[in-house]
Amino acid sequence: MSLLKTTKCHVQCFLVIASLVVSAQTVYSHGGAKHGSGLAISLPEVVAQVNGSDIGKKNIEKGLGNLVHISEDKGKKLSASEQKSAAKKLIDAAIDRELLLLKAKELGIKVSPEQAMKARTPANILLMEATLEKEIGSKINITGTQIKDFYEQNQKQFTRKEQARASIILIKVNKKMGAGGEKEAKDQILKLVDKIKNGADFALVAKESSQDSLASRGGDLGFFSKDARVPAIFKKYAFSLEVGAVSEVFHTRHGLHLMKVTAKKPGGLSPLEQEKGNIEKTLKRKEIEKRTPGYVQALRKKAKVQIYF
Repeated sequence: MSLLKTTKCHVQCFLVIASLVVSAQTVYSHGGAKHGSGLAISLPEVVAQVNGSDIGKKNIEKGLGNLVHISEDKGKKLSASEQKSAAKKLIDAAIDRELLLLKAKELGIKVSPEQAMKARTPANILLMEATLEKEIGSKINITGTQIKDFYEQNQKQFTRKEQARASIILIKVNKKMGAGGEKEAKDQILKLVDKIKNGADFALVAKESSQDSLASRGGDLGFFSKDARVPAIFKKYAFSLEVGAVSEVFHTRHGLHLMKVTAKKPGGLSPLEQEKGNIEKTLKRKEIEKRTPGYVQALRKKAKVQIYF
């Protein structure tokens, strides 16, 4: 269960108290900005201390610089007063993050570089998540009644469109060769058709012979619905063939293809039994978010915090 969902940028949504991640978001998700330029205020080298641990101005300036640039992109120039107010919020955020990171250290929580790389998330965010999970999440019990109530009140959320899962093989056509390129590609893919008909595993053939970016995944396209942004001909075969069936050879602008349908999910309301796990995670996350401000405030009361700006 993740409190922060991460995809292309490092942090796309917040912990419940935005202050915990405001500066993390500005620092990590806008790495290309010219940080520090356009600032109308100056910060001391050490902006705050938490239990003797210094918080330097570097990341605060980076975060503030990003806010200035984002504001300018929207046609608004932040005044010195507004920059000062924003800096105070960023410092406050940094203090809260430091409190959680120090608590993670106290609890012996560690995150390896491999874990951070796999999650595509900065290690400090993972440490905060793990700390909140251990300190708050472990004390939360989501009941069956809560799960059932959530399911019944949010049935639209659990209504699925029909989906199919398929894998593809691509053999590219060398257009510079004209008709010869078409023939060469067709000869190649027909040899693969024979291998598959004779019992070869489609995914293994895709890994060995397919010429597209999905080859390493055995050609797996994953699940998709009829309105997904995939080629119409992919949807045609995926939804017309039975599970386990392999299509005839067909053309796209990329070359010659084979498709195997590997699974299907019917449309309609997903059963409660199938959704219980996800609902429990959702409710637990919401409860962690609800309790987080009080938990961080309690850490602050016990800590020695000094602010120099």
